[in-house]
Amino acid sequence: MRCALPALAAALLMSCAPPAAKMPDTPGPSASPSLAHRMLRVYLTGYAYHDNSPARSSTICCPVLHKSAGGNGTYDDPITAAVPGSGATMEWPPGTRFYLPGIRRYVIVEDSGAGRTPAGVEGHLDVWVGGKGAPADEVDAEMDRITGDVTAELSPPRGRPVIKGPLFAP
Repeated sequence: MRCALPALAAALLMSCAPPAAKMPDTPGPSASPSLAHRMLRVYLTGYAYHDNSPARSSTICCPVLHKSAGGNGTYDDPITAAVPGSGATMEWPPGTRFYLPGIRRYVIVEDSGAGRTPAGVEGHLDVWVGGKGAPADEVDAEMDRITGDVTAELSPPRGRPVIKGPLFAP
């Protein structure tokens, strides 16, 4: 029984020790992503006059700079982009700007309704291509040309190289 007494004493001492500090809960993912300037990978697609909702329109849900989808790709007149979600669940809030070096255009979130973001990228931008009055197959070819995983600059500064004008011009 000699071993039982030291074990009992140790157990009593341990019961007087302060409880282990509780680790703070790890915060969950933010409802909206940080808008701090950074480079990221996004899935880029295009939408156009003939496949917008409503069809054959340039209607947007969340005007910031434009009353309807448009823009020429400059910092002061970025091209409209749609993102997944709607209202408070939009992936990026209206007014968020991006620079897309692959197409040398600035874009701004002003619409919703883009498809879900695929795994492996940090967002989905569905960029307005235009196409009013053009054959749908020609506009679709332009949308196919820009579709894919691309680099995007979130909250970019002015002064990036730009090809001024719409993505599709008949």
